[in-house]
Amino acid sequence: MVARIFKIIVIAMIALIVLVIWVGMSLFKGVDLGGTGHSTSPGVIDEYKARKIKMEKMEQLQANLEFVCKHEEKPELSQETQQLYNYALYHDLHNMWTGKRGDEVWNGLARYYRIAAMNGDYKANIRLQYLLKSGRISSDMPQTEVHNLNEELAKQLPATAYYNLYGYLDVGYGVRTEKDGKYAYLRKAADLGSREAQYVVGDILTDINDEETRPLRLKIYDQLLACASEQGLGQASVMLGIGLQRKNEYQQALEVFHQGTKNGSSSSASRLEEAFSGKQKDGDMDFLNLSEDSERSRRYKLSVITFMKRLSPTQSS
Repeated sequence: MVARIFKIIVIAMIALIVLVIWVGMSLFKGVDLGGTGHSTSPGVIDEYKARKIKMEKMEQLQANLEFVCKHEEKPELSQETQQLYNYALYHDLHNMWTGKRGDEVWNGLARYYRIAAMNGDYKANIRLQYLLKSGRISSDMPQTEVHNLNEELAKQLPATAYYNLYGYLDVGYGVRTEKDGKYAYLRKAADLGSREAQYVVGDILTDINDEETRPLRLKIYDQLLACASEQGLGQASVMLGIGLQRKNEYQQALEVFHQGTKNGSSSSASRLEEAFSGKQKDGDMDFLNLSEDSERSRRYKLSVITFMKRLSPTQSS
């Protein structure tokens, strides 16, 4: 009798233990307790992978777009070649509005540009390339002459030569490369110090439609514009100044617009003329949080007038 009762008790205890284990497994099903043999939620894994891919993408983009400002150093020009260049340029500019492509004036002055370019005058080289490409100076093989000139230019101003090559590839002027290969030359030109290339690369970066990379791209855009502005590109100065103005960084914008005025940007001078006029209020396009200064406003206005006069090639310098 006692043995039978004992047997019943043992069976009941075993059943109770099994029940407790079953309930526990039901309660903790799918919960990761940190040991081996537990599975992680698929959603967590996907989220981790997405974060990792995004991080790697940003790191790769930052490495690819890393930019160190470099200024292109221009070699000294001889007085003899500059005399030839200046003589040709004078007649060149005075023929710009009234002349016809391939006329006697342009073809007549071509020899002066060619002699100066052959003797290492990079200004004559650059101008001659433009006149040949635009058809103002006639040549039996203009594309060949242009590319020969650009190869010579690369020995003096490699950044400018790379930028020229990018322009020729862009319009298919005598040279070809694989699809989008022209951008490699543009990037090379910017890295070597071409201010024009730096501006164009920055402009391309802002046109990319990708919100994730936008903050990084805008940061590099500002670096490119600042570098180009330091080298005297007025267009870069005014665009950089506008960006700083929109971020309410008025002091920096003021300095950049002033640099732009020194770089010959009439737009920069015009903005400073208005900013010092005392008429601008917070939210206005030319507001820079400045006190009225009529004398400075007048000086910047005179700068604008001067720049406008210089746009006419018939104005003597």
